[in-house]
Amino acid sequence: MIEEQATIIKVFDDIAWLDVKSAGCGGCQKSQQCGMNWLPKLSKKRLNYLQADNQINASKGDQVIVAIPEGMLLMSALVVYALPIITMVFLGFLGLIIEQYWAMGEGSVSSLLSIVGLVMGFVFAFYKNKKIAHNNNFRPIILRQVR
Repeated sequence: MIEEQATIIKVFDDIAWLDVKSAGCGGCQKSQQCGMNWLPKLSKKRLNYLQADNQINASKGDQVIVAIPEGMLLMSALVVYALPIITMVFLGFLGLIIEQYWAMGEGSVSSLLSIVGLVMGFVFAFYKNKKIAHNNNFRPIILRQVR
């Protein structure tokens, strides 16, 4: 489990909405130069709200330690980064085969299919991540309050 400190902003039954303070891992001296650090600055809207199971009955305003399963993080990273590239490469090779079979121009079909594959990969990744996010086995858990 990956642990992070957060503040509870809303509570509904046994689900709490959390405001996670860090923009990324923050685990090194390069955190100011890290790519994750600029993401929240692009929007005035906070991007790091999180739903978690509130098994300790914490209330609004409490500082808590939340744990995120490594499986969720790994699966999301694989889906977001690998799936678009895999579909792009697969459809690019399919385009090469089509070009060779029908003796078409060099690269036009494979380039077009590569772009289509990349877009399809991002669409698949978007929907797969939504499915992962709604899976209760991957929902973050509030471990304890910060004293």
